[in-house]
Amino acid sequence: MAVELAIIGAPFLLMILEIFQSALFVYYSGMLNHATESAARQILVGSVQNGSLTQTQFLNNLLCPLLPAAMSCGNVIVNLQTVSEAGYPGGFYAFVNSTQTAIIIPQLNNTQTSFCPGGSGDYVYLQVFYAMPLILPVWLPTVTTSFQGQTVKLVSAAAAFKNEPYQSSYSGC
Repeated sequence: MAVELAIIGAPFLLMILEIFQSALFVYYSGMLNHATESAARQILVGSVQNGSLTQTQFLNNLLCPLLPAAMSCGNVIVNLQTVSEAGYPGGFYAFVNSTQTAIIIPQLNNTQTSFCPGGSGDYVYLQVFYAMPLILPVWLPTVTTSFQGQTVKLVSAAAAFKNEPYQSSYSGC
């Protein structure tokens, strides 16, 4: 009996931890998507622009309070850009690779990403990433990346929209 438990126990425990890690990824993905949609709404109606929020203020005041306490705000990366209405290869196509099969990941450093909420009527693309630390590094290296010296899985959410017409003294980016 002890031999069978030793043979089966370790793989079973690893499987349980991997299921937990996968469930955590799905939960974080849903929460990040909700927070991104809510924060994008504040850009869309001009609240971010009229409040002259910086990227740090946007993170600390709008986005991170909507995330669960288990998600560290220090692991959240925001890339906010205005785009033209142009077709391929411009406009929103600038955010996908040349074969249009994947989104281009920006630098995973908020000091190197863009933060331009645009003005009234501008087209805007908001990307939010969360660098989820791994419980077990069992996931294949092809689905993980490095963030601040740790192996992490990127959880992502995005919103593409046209800003509403609003009154503002915002001068743009």
